[in-house]
Amino acid sequence: MTWLTRRCDKQGSFRAGGEHRYSAGPVNASREVAVAMGAFDVTVVGAGGEVVAEYPREWGDAPTDSADPMLQLRLLCVRPGGWRDSVVRGSLPEQLVAFLDSESPADLGADLRALRDVSARRGWAATVEGALRSLGATGGVDAATLELAAARADAADALGDVHELVDLAGYDRAFELLEGGAASA
Repeated sequence: MTWLTRRCDKQGSFRAGGEHRYSAGPVNASREVAVAMGAFDVTVVGAGGEVVAEYPREWGDAPTDSADPMLQLRLLCVRPGGWRDSVVRGSLPEQLVAFLDSESPADLGADLRALRDVSARRGWAATVEGALRSLGATGGVDAATLELAAARADAADALGDVHELVDLAGYDRAFELLEGGAASA
């Protein structure tokens, strides 16, 4: 593992390992961060010694960008006016972006706070899936529905598809035996 010091740009991003961009989040804009470059991962450590972000390490000559939407989401909750140009917006499915684009500034701010809070507990992938489920079921992305839908998405990710886990053939056989037993009694 190699340790580097990098100064972040105005958006909180820096380059390491060639033309690969990583994000330390807007809170670290124009600040120095310590970067641990491992063979498979990159760990970003802030000035206070706390781990700010972790990414899979990028390799090759082609430029890449490993921006973490959850890091920018915190800042968007304070300044929702940056929504249109945000990494968060670019990382969401079109259906969800269209819904959030159509909201009033107050509703957008409330939904961004809900996304921030739920993603801190459930993770980004489960939150995005939960937001899509919430939007499909209720036509919106309120905090309570998002929390429930993200919890279900998180549980499904942990368990896999429930239908694959349960084999009902044994029950079918039992019912056949019961029907045959009742007829012969």
